[in-house]
Amino acid sequence: MGNYENQNLSDDGNSSWKKYIKADLYIIGLLFKTFVYPILIAAFVLFTLGLISVLDFNNMKERCTESVTAIVISNTESLYAKKGRYKKEKIYKYAPVYTYVYNGQVYSCESDNSTRPAMYDVGDTAVIKVNPDNPAEIYEPDFTNVRVKAVIFVIVGGVGILACICVIVANIYNKKKQQNSTDVYLS
Repeated sequence: MGNYENQNLSDDGNSSWKKYIKADLYIIGLLFKTFVYPILIAAFVLFTLGLISVLDFNNMKERCTESVTAIVISNTESLYAKKGRYKKEKIYKYAPVYTYVYNGQVYSCESDNSTRPAMYDVGDTAVIKVNPDNPAEIYEPDFTNVRVKAVIFVIVGGVGILACICVIVANIYNKKKQQNSTDVYLS
């Protein structure tokens, strides 16, 4: 049996194991820069957009306090997507246009929220909340899909940020550990 423990691994610097370590670190660093930072940026954007939407929604809910019954006078159609690679089928979403009376004055406004299929038919009634200081500003309690999407953005973005931070910290830790282990072999 050979005595491998006493071998001197620090020769003139041309050891093959050093080349493999450098190559591995290069590949890991390349993958790290290629994937982690773009994912971190995307997660941050999702988190920020979701947070802005949640805060805007909560502010709107606080401002719009007066309940009124509105009548849906039309549904505004907007192109949502084109379906299929070769098919020319178009998919539309529909936003209700309300008319309502507040303090004896008639108001009409189009919803910022749209659904597929239309949430209301023309002639349906909906309870909406208006801002007493600006009755043209409305809040629609029935549109929960917007809130759910905003919360999902915050959660997915937050998890993505935490995962990327964990990968960054692990990468820094491994680099320091690798540096310490190569320093031991080189001394």
